[in-house]
Amino acid sequence: MSDGIMPERSTRFSVDAEVQLGRVRAEEQVSGRVLEVGTDGCLLRFPAPVDFELHTPIEVVMRVGIAKIRSLGSVDSISESRCELEVKFVEMGGRGRADLEALLHRLPLVKPKLAEPELELEEAAPEIRRRKHRRYRLEAEVFVAYTGSLMQFPGMTANLSTGGCLVQFKTLCDLSLGSEVELWVQTGMGMFKVTGRLRRRTRDQYGLGVEFEGSSTRSLREVEKLVAACIREEALTGRTTEAGRVEDRVTA
Repeated sequence: MSDGIMPERSTRFSVDAEVQLGRVRAEEQVSGRVLEVGTDGCLLRFPAPVDFELHTPIEVVMRVGIAKIRSLGSVDSISESRCELEVKFVEMGGRGRADLEALLHRLPLVKPKLAEPELELEEAAPEIRRRKHRRYRLEAEVFVAYTGSLMQFPGMTANLSTGGCLVQFKTLCDLSLGSEVELWVQTGMGMFKVTGRLRRRTRDQYGLGVEFEGSSTRSLREVEKLVAACIREEALTGRTTEAGRVEDRVTA
């Protein structure tokens, strides 16, 4: 954990700490307890049902002893009672990350939960899986190629989430659905590579939906930085950057 890179899904540790949760740029906050925490997120419990929806941009403040750990994040899951929330950390300052890492070294591990029910749900209803991640409108130059191929197809991202993206091309490209691809994404701070699989094609045939898979932790961290930038833009401008659902505009 010393390199500061957050894995896609981290080990969870048991903790009992105070937490305050609120929407980004909102004064109203609710208080609860942290039950589990890892480098990528935490599980929270509240004494009464809370009014948050999936993928809501939030600010989390955990108080452990004299340490105050603050992070921007989003709501990843909600219990039926609405008293428990799974929160995904999106952006955390260097001091907060250092305090979190120091805390994790002192906490006991949480026994991993069985994942079979979630996998069965995703296999039976893949459209639910595609809605798991909130998408943000983002235009970034991207080059797409079959894995291991030198031939690249230039395009632009139309939207992005931590789970995938929609790429628009100016011309028709010979890329087959289901294929493994590499995406080279150009940002203001340089270029990085992320890998994935082609899942959907837009009805006009000029757009392809890519699901990220097989990417390195470092690559996924770069994707998280772009998502965090979109959340910051929402916080500063008050304008939503959420994109419409890809499945409304694509065909299998």
